Amino acid sequence: MKLLLTHLLLVGIISSSLGQGQAPPSGTMEGTVQDAQSKEVIEFATISIHQLPDSTLITGGITNEKGVFEIKKIPFGNHYVKIDFIGYKSSIQNISISAQKPNIKLAPTLLIINSTSLQTAEVTAETNMMRLGIDRKVFDVEKSQLNDGGNAIDVLKNTPTLDVDMNDNISLRGSQGVSVLINGKPSGLNGANRAAILRQIPASMIKNVEIITNPSAKYDPEGMTGIINIVLKKNKMQGISGNIAYTIGTMANKHNVTAGINFRNEKINVFANYNFNYRGSYNSAIANRKNIFNDGSYNFLEEHAMGNHVNYGHFAKVGFDYFINPKNTISLNASINPGKGVAADSIYYTFLDQTKEITSKSLRSIPKKDAPLGMNYNLNYTTVFKDPKQKLEFDANYSYFNDQIINRYKQEDLLVPSNSPALQYNSDIRNNHILNIQLDYTHPFKNKGKMELGAKGGYRLINNDFEFQNYNYANQDYETDLGISNNFQYSEQVYAVYGTYGQKIKKFSFQAGLRLEQALTSSYLITTNERYTNNYFSFFPSAHIGYELPKTQQIQLSYSRRINRPRIHSLNPFGDQTDPQNIRIGNPYLKPEYINSIELTYAKYWKKGSFTTSLYYRHTTDVIRRLYNVDAQGAGYIQFTNFDEVHSYGVELASSIQLLKWWRMNVSMNAYRMQEDGSNLSDQYRNSSFGGHANIGSSFRLPLDFGAQFNLSYRAPMVLVIGNITGMFRSSFAISKSFLKRSLKITLSIQDPFNVMQFGYDLADTNYSVQGTHRWESRVARLSISYDFGKMDMGTRRRMNQRGSNAGGGGGGVGF
Repeated sequence: MKLLLTHLLLVGIISSSLGQGQAPPSGTMEGTVQDAQSKEVIEFATISIHQLPDSTLITGGITNEKGVFEIKKIPFGNHYVKIDFIGYKSSIQNISISAQKPNIKLAPTLLIINSTSLQTAEVTAETNMMRLGIDRKVFDVEKSQLNDGGNAIDVLKNTPTLDVDMNDNISLRGSQGVSVLINGKPSGLNGANRAAILRQIPASMIKNVEIITNPSAKYDPEGMTGIINIVLKKNKMQGISGNIAYTIGTMANKHNVTAGINFRNEKINVFANYNFNYRGSYNSAIANRKNIFNDGSYNFLEEHAMGNHVNYGHFAKVGFDYFINPKNTISLNASINPGKGVAADSIYYTFLDQTKEITSKSLRSIPKKDAPLGMNYNLNYTTVFKDPKQKLEFDANYSYFNDQIINRYKQEDLLVPSNSPALQYNSDIRNNHILNIQLDYTHPFKNKGKMELGAKGGYRLINNDFEFQNYNYANQDYETDLGISNNFQYSEQVYAVYGTYGQKIKKFSFQAGLRLEQALTSSYLITTNERYTNNYFSFFPSAHIGYELPKTQQIQLSYSRRINRPRIHSLNPFGDQTDPQNIRIGNPYLKPEYINSIELTYAKYWKKGSFTTSLYYRHTTDVIRRLYNVDAQGAGYIQFTNFDEVHSYGVELASSIQLLKWWRMNVSMNAYRMQEDGSNLSDQYRNSSFGGHANIGSSFRLPLDFGAQFNLSYRAPMVLVIGNITGMFRSSFAISKSFLKRSLKITLSIQDPFNVMQFGYDLADTNYSVQGTHRWESRVARLSISYDFGKMDMGTRRRMNQRGSNAGGGGGGVGF
């Protein structure tokens, strides 16, 4: 494999060098493109030059704002030139470039409107909100009014088949073991900083969301239920274009400012994006617990928690693409994401005896502040060969995340007031370094087959320095608590090679692959000089089979093997005592989960909609679970462990229907059953449970450029090994109005208008029972205004919008 990768790298270097060597004799061609009826110039028309007689693509370009084009470096010989623009019939004419006639000026090319293509494009723009690929479902989210003024988290909340809770944890098919990528790359989206980064990506920058439940061997196998790939918009319009938007929200103040600008010509694409987000929020929780002791006695604990939070941050990204020649492109981008946060949390504790008489009552106040900083750098070099589907791609990505969280605790006795309440100080410094280097090669075959080969090396270093101090009134100073303070470090190296082969034979298609990985992991508790290592070799096969049935139907069968590695907070053996009545303790001996997944999918498309249904089965071994227990003093402990296995199977339905010309509806539903086996710990940890999630959304095109959208989701109750959780509703509504030929847009949206969003649970074991609810802010309203600008003529812009074209990207996504 090493020899093969070296050979592929040499091929890329040689092809790049040849592209820069002595150029063969060449000439130029220029001309103009116009509408045949109105004689108006057509900008952004595509010009492609093909060699005769084999039709090999040689070079090309697009028309400028005056409808003019000039193509240079056309090799001597006989060719034909093809001129295209969306909604028009193509124009084809032969040309000859020679030493005697190296420069050609064509007569004006008059393009004729293709009414059939126009109708098809309009139908496509209206109906294909969801489409099915060989290994993924693709949801077009860029036209959703619900997302206006929001961020990537809001987009995922409104994406069918996904569930995002109020702590911004993302679930797919009932599991949070899902990987999130941006444009197919991790982009620092790992660990605790995932939600922070996603909140800084404006919704206006997102083109679509891809859900890959059974990824091929090409992709990293991390994540139990698959991959969510957020595809950002990338501007391909020559000249200068951009967007600016502002959003204001109710409930604890919310502000969001987005701006983007892009410049592109034949040789370079340069972009810059900026976002400022100010987000105030609050939440509350109530828990009632019964503590049962070994001698049969018991008492009660009532907890009431409230939190007010303000987070604000900046997100800036700059980058460029340099088109060295038609076959070689180098791209470089960098982003920085500084922020700050303040919070004021309060927890009321009330202890009661067996007769329900109050024995103690206290208030724990927790003012908090933090200053996160994230950075990401990406370098990409792509070489395309004679066949544009054959390419070699090198990618290097480095991400850095740092945060220092400062908590100051004050615990007061409310029954016996004192001038010396318990005072504590906590500093939690977190550092995260991630480096990924990858080489991918794609080779097409004439039999409609495709081979993919690649190698990847990944390194991750996470450091968590946790210091806890108690105030000593006698010394009038803080003293470090050595029983809690700790410095924990986790490093992970993963080296992988993969290969896949796919082919389409008439209506039958298939893809098979294998990925081999060696992982070297180490946990180092610096405080006590303890090391824990876990090195393991893994293999990850994948297989996809598809068949096109009559009348625009498809059926697919897929299999993949995946892994879910423990996170740092689940490995650190020192307890997190932010809440001394609910302490979280990690387990450095946790093993990774392995998931084998099989899925059968059926899809049907028709003129006004689509329908997909999937039957799936997952078998997970060494399942990572959290167990809750109460000690002899009545304090609760959350501990991490491995269960033997879990079997889960379910059905997923999704449909997108154009009910009327002005009304579209999206519906999705997922129902599943889980059979857990934790008998390696205790026979009581066996359980069978049902769960589900449903989502329904409607969008309306109203007169006078008004639009409206409504979304309602429901998560069904679920039985756990030690109890159950309640169901939860979530809803949102938006209305918008466009001005200035749809370049200016104003949107009003409301989250949870019916004030029904809350989360509840009921848990029990031999030494406790606990019931609780958690509520978040409700009826949050946002008003946003956005404006697109650029060199594109408004008449041409209108024609392109009517034809379903996305040229220019639009929104805040220019440059991505």
